[in-house]
Amino acid sequence: MQLGFEDLTQTEEWHFARLDRDGLQNLAERPAKSGIAVRAGAESDCAEVMKMIHGLASFEKLQAQVRINEDQLRRDILASANLLKLFIAERSNSGEILGYALAFDEFWPSGRGVCLEDVFVQPAHRGKGVCSALFSAVARDSLYNRRCHFMSLCYLAWNSAAFDVYRHYGFVDITGSDSSKSNGRIF
Repeated sequence: MQLGFEDLTQTEEWHFARLDRDGLQNLAERPAKSGIAVRAGAESDCAEVMKMIHGLASFEKLQAQVRINEDQLRRDILASANLLKLFIAERSNSGEILGYALAFDEFWPSGRGVCLEDVFVQPAHRGKGVCSALFSAVARDSLYNRRCHFMSLCYLAWNSAAFDVYRHYGFVDITGSDSSKSNGRIF
């Protein structure tokens, strides 16, 4: 019986990374750069976010796997169950959207965590603190509002620049290890 799951590890080599509770706390306490604000996503953001989702998929060479559309995104971010949490980074003085992050809760024997599904910063705004502001906002929300104990994400193995960024924030690659431990640390 086919359940409809798609195993992306069969077509692309994915790696998995985690940030433990201490790292989550440190990330939550990072000050945002002046001029950048992060807020919860709204219905009015969906068209711009869809453009960025397609931009990210293009960069990852995964355009054919984008099946969500603007209406589905709108429905899911506005759902009462908060299936998906959308964070928008914008320029404080103009409201110009600089990037976004999508996150959802996940549960492991080691506790509740948050999976950072997507982080995307518009190319013209990279290296200016936008990614840091998004990571910190997701960490604060996860730690203080959702009571999460860790953050996880996955990235394509060929994208070593992405892991360099994640490692900068304290993430540890746990690919191929027991998912609840890494370097002897419980997540």
